[in-house]
Amino acid sequence: MRKYQYTSFSINGSKVFGVVDAKTESDAVKLIAAKGETVMEVVPVTNSTVIHHKKGGGTKALKLNTIELSKLFRGLSLLLEAEFSFDDSMSIAIQTQSSKKLKQLLVGIREMIAEGSSIAAAFEQKVEMSSGCKAMLMSGEQTGCVNASIEKLAQYYSNQADFKKTILESLAYPVFLICLLIIVLVLLSLQLVPALEPIFSETGSTPPFLISALGAVGEFIESKGIIILVLLFAVLVFLLLEGGRKAAFKALSGFLSKLPWVGSYWRRLFAGRYLRMLSVLVESKVPLIGALQLSATVSENLQPKLIDVSVRVSEGASLGKSFQNAEVFDDYIVSIVSMGEASNRLAFSLDQAASLIEDKSKSTMDRVLAVFSPTITIAIGLLVGGLVISVMTALLSLNDVVLQ
Repeated sequence: MRKYQYTSFSINGSKVFGVVDAKTESDAVKLIAAKGETVMEVVPVTNSTVIHHKKGGGTKALKLNTIELSKLFRGLSLLLEAEFSFDDSMSIAIQTQSSKKLKQLLVGIREMIAEGSSIAAAFEQKVEMSSGCKAMLMSGEQTGCVNASIEKLAQYYSNQADFKKTILESLAYPVFLICLLIIVLVLLSLQLVPALEPIFSETGSTPPFLISALGAVGEFIESKGIIILVLLFAVLVFLLLEGGRKAAFKALSGFLSKLPWVGSYWRRLFAGRYLRMLSVLVESKVPLIGALQLSATVSENLQPKLIDVSVRVSEGASLGKSFQNAEVFDDYIVSIVSMGEASNRLAFSLDQAASLIEDKSKSTMDRVLAVFSPTITIAIGLLVGGLVISVMTALLSLNDVVLQ
């Protein structure tokens, strides 16, 4: 019996690292798979491997944003496509890297590989990536297709960066208008309305609803101003923390997914990300069950239904039928996946389905923003116009009193 060190992923997508006793590597894989885990790497235990993991166990993986990850893997992909060896590619990338942070990261990865670590283990130790991306890199190394895996990672992170950029650019103007509307309301409540209220009291007329409502808002802000500032500061500090951002995003995602119209759009966004990740993993030769389990981690709200898909497939159901039973995807997406599965072009069909969902989501966002922006502008105009009419009405009433 020998000891084998393994890396696998549990059904919820979390990484599992451990040691198992088995006669052969094949027996070790069977023992790990019997526990319901997706095996990604199995190696015989030696003194060097045990010492290595103890040494690296205390180091913390570097967190990079999608743009930095895209640049990292894109640079390596271009060098590998030029038929440089992996070691030469790392050396050139280190020499030409302008970012000090990425240069130090590449140096650390290269040192780990030189000490005997696998490429996948080095990246996993040094870079914070999703479970699916780690599995992609491990699978590429096991199948001798590291170059292809790095290219797919570069494309995946590039798509993610472009998607986030599109969303942020689309939301920038509406957010600006909403902030402007809030500022206008606060200024009117604190500055203009207090100056107008004496006019109505002097004429004995009842202030219009808009003046009364803004006056009440102004009084609330003045009386609770310190509390409001403290709460805003606390929220800002909470969002600056990584755990706070994740908790806030989870709460927002859960809230939006339950709304009647917005919920379907929000679920469609994550369904597209799921299909994109799944297509990349399948193309990278990751076993289908493992790919389904890892892809399900892209959305906590959809995860139970997506995990159910992997369970159904493991029981022998087709992927298309499992998608249909999950009630997450539209019929045309299920049809595309079913045709790809039948024609043995599953990775391609998943990629096409993801592109269709992303295009549909983008067109929906464009239509919403086309209506939303002028709506906010009109609301601000009506607010200011209503105040002007209220003031003019009060002044005319005061003039009538004087004439009498």
